[in-house]
Formats: sequence, structure tokens, C-alpha cells
Amino acid sequence: MWIIDRSGQQVRSFSGTEIDLLERYANDDLVGKSVELANAILRRVRQDNQWLRCSCQKPNPVMHIALLDSGRFVLRNNPGGNDHEQRCAFGRSIKRGGSHVDARVKVKRYDLGIVISPHSEYRDGDGNSSPESTDKRISPGGVRHPTLSLILTLLDDAGLNTYDPANRLKLGEQFQRIRDAANRYSLANGVPLSSAMDTVINKPRLIALGKRLLANTAKGVRPVGFLLDRVDSIASRAVHPAEGNPVEFLGHVERFGDNDEPLLAMATVTPARKHSRFFDLGHVATVPVVSRYHLFPVTSEVERLVVIEVIKLTNWLGSKQVAVTLQKPLFAGDGSPDLILKSRKKTLGLYIGTAADMPDVKAKGGIVMPETGDLQPAKNQIIAFFMRED
Repeated sequence: MWIIDRSGQQVRSFSGTEIDLLERYANDDLVGKSVELANAILRRVRQDNQWLRCSCQKPNPVMHIALLDSGRFVLRNNPGGNDHEQRCAFGRSIKRGGSHVDARVKVKRYDLGIVISPHSEYRDGDGNSSPESTDKRISPGGVRHPTLSLILTLLDDAGLNTYDPANRLKLGEQFQRIRDAANRYSLANGVPLSSAMDTVINKPRLIALGKRLLANTAKGVRPVGFLLDRVDSIASRAVHPAEGNPVEFLGHVERFGDNDEPLLAMATVTPARKHSRFFDLGHVATVPVVSRYHLFPVTSEVERLVVIEVIKLTNWLGSKQVAVTLQKPLFAGDGSPDLILKSRKKTLGLYIGTAADMPDVKAKGGIVMPETGDLQPAKNQIIAFFMRED
């Protein structure tokens, strides 16, 4: 087995000892320090933005490493790749893992006028109400995963979950759209969201936003704001921005699917204690995006790779004078398409998985984009669908 970069070039091969360790990890047959050693190998490969190529058969299957909410690293096949040999420990581990649950079922879209309240007011008594000790499940406004629901609402309102080949946005334009979307909402303390939010996560911006919140929040009301930015990871109780130093946080993390970088993160900003003038990052929500420069939301590395291929396809269709846009529904539940392609007259749902697990997709008029195997047949179906004159 080998470590490879994203162009497919070999970085290094694993030693026999490392392969044995990773096979036992895949079989869930490790305890103690052996688990830590396997985790260290997988963590390093993931942090270096690399993949694994399995030697079980040729052509070699290619895998990426995903991080579950539980903190466990798991292997997943890249879409468009080859299947593992039947007895391969890594292939069996991937099959046992099965398909991931639709991340969209746990979030709720904020409607205009709804209370945005990711933190409760301070408790009576000593005034200590740290983000870590409160609001772990449902916000005072009744929204489960409130910070995650908010960042997805802003992405939806900003139209960043839609890719139009004829209107490609620069990174600065994408962030401006998010700021414009924030103008439509207010926090529970009456502060407009746009005045309680900044689109950079670092210590100076945290301090500056805290001062602004103290000036704009009514006396006796808990000041709450938000920082939003591209991040490389959330690890060791800290947000690691794409640019700058890590910033520690006190609360919990709300994730949209897997923790596959690059990520867009939104963190609450609030004092841990009543009457305190010192602000900390509270809860953090993360959304995987296509790239550092394209904030189109996805739920996993598998979906990211499929989206990249579909984006290339929409660009090609555009060159043939066939205008097709790609959309990611952010608030649909189980059974709805993972992705939607639209032209002026036609709509096509794309479902990421296996045909065996989705026997009703054809009846819905959709197409299965395989998690493993060749994507080209599905891409050919898309081309035929939109090029055909009905």
C-alpha cells in the first residue's frame, strides 16, 4: 500500500509493520497504544491532503481518510475508483461502514423573523454559563444545531450552493454574498446579524467584534456574535484557520457531514461569564466546501470529488451552448437528491451511492453517481439528457 498525492504521484510506500497495523485497525482489532499509532499515521496522511492506494488488486483502489463526529478515522473509496479484492481488510472495513447518513436531516432553515439564539442567557447565581456547559443539543430558539443551521441558511440565501458556469464568483465576491445575506437577519438580543458578524477568524478580529458587541447590546442581555472563515481543521479544542494562528474555543462542534477539509466554519463569540468583558469562541459549526476558493458546500470527500467532476461537465456543456447549473439542496431530508442539475427546461436529480442501494432512483427520473467505480457512464447519461432535444 502507498501514500499518494492528489495527482496520483507516489509519496512513499508503507512498511510491512505499518500495513499490519492499519489492517488490524481496519478490522477493529487494536487496543491501547496500537490504536494511537494507527491514528497518528492516518492523521498525518489526512493533514497532508494525501490519499492511500491499496495493493490488493490492479487497477489499485484509491482511498481517502474521513473523520467521523466520534473522532474515529475511517477509510472510504474515492468515487470513480476501483473496487477492492474480496478478502481485502480495507475493502471489508469500507463495506461495514456503509453509506453515511444524510447530514441534511439534522438542520433547519432559518426563516426571516425566527429567533437566532445559539446561547442561553446566563444562569442566576455565580454568573458562570460557559458554552461548554450549556446548549449542547437545542438552542433557546428551539432549533437543533443552531450555528450549523445558520451558516447553511446564509450559504443558501447567498446562492453559494448553486454553481453557474456563466457566473463564476471570485472568493471575495462569495464572502460579500454571505455578508449581504446576513443583512436579512437579527439575533435574539435585537442586534442585526450583519453588525454582529465578521468573516475572518483570528484573535484581533475576535477582540474587535467583542468590543462592538458590548457597545451594541442592551444592558443585562448576553452579547453574542459570529466569526466565519475558511479553516484547515478543528482539532485540540481550537479552530485552525486557513491563514493565521489557531484560536481556542470553549463549546461544542456542529458538523455538516464528514470533517473533510477544506472547511468553512462559523463560530459564536460570547463571554463565558456574566459581566465579563473578555470574549471567547463558543460553539463552532463546520461545512466542507469544494476548495479554499470555491465555497460550494458538500458533505464529504466523496461528494466533493463527484461535484468537481460534475462542475467540469457543466463547463463543457456551456462550451456547447447548453446552459446547465448545479445545485446542492441543503435542507432536504432522506430520499431527496444529493445534487440537482437544471437547464431552462429540464431538471435532473443526482444521487451519490450504489445502484443496488437506490433501486427507485430511475423511477424518480434521477441518476446514480457511484461512490466507487467508473463515473463516466453516469456522466454520459447526463450529457445525453441535456443534449437531447425533447
